[in-house]
Amino acid sequence: MGVPFRKMDASLPVCSLGHVDRAFYVAKRPSIDLLPLMGGLFVKRILLPLQRFAYRRWGFSDVESQSICTSRHRAEQMVKDGRWAIQELPVNVCLPDETCQFGYHDYPLAKAGNLYTERRLKLQAVPPDQIGEIEELAAEGKAVADRIAKITGGITRVLT
Repeated sequence: MGVPFRKMDASLPVCSLGHVDRAFYVAKRPSIDLLPLMGGLFVKRILLPLQRFAYRRWGFSDVESQSICTSRHRAEQMVKDGRWAIQELPVNVCLPDETCQFGYHDYPLAKAGNLYTERRLKLQAVPPDQIGEIEELAAEGKAVADRIAKITGGITRVLT
């Protein structure tokens, strides 16, 4: 299943990190086929080939994974400018296959960072330990249930 490790290239410069605990970052890209017809064709025929060319030619990528932090505070300390993002992800649990909201997602130093913190998707993944709290709030009355629906967009899914 895949190549376990890349071979070291002695011709490249080396950056020593000191002692490093390791973790594995898992990601997926949404399918281009999910874009509207004309947008999908534009991305497939023009943007994607340009992106692949830029990656091969200059090593440019749309995302450069930098670290996995165990606290939001530590992640915020690492952010250097508006290009850096922080996204909270579950550990040892996979989010649903459908695109969803989960936890904190922000570009803290970007001018348009609020577009990420204020986004509302159709599905929100919720850790099991928060389900009881949501159910208790819903039991307190319709006003609270309406508030929960507004916060979660009316849709929640339990991560197991």
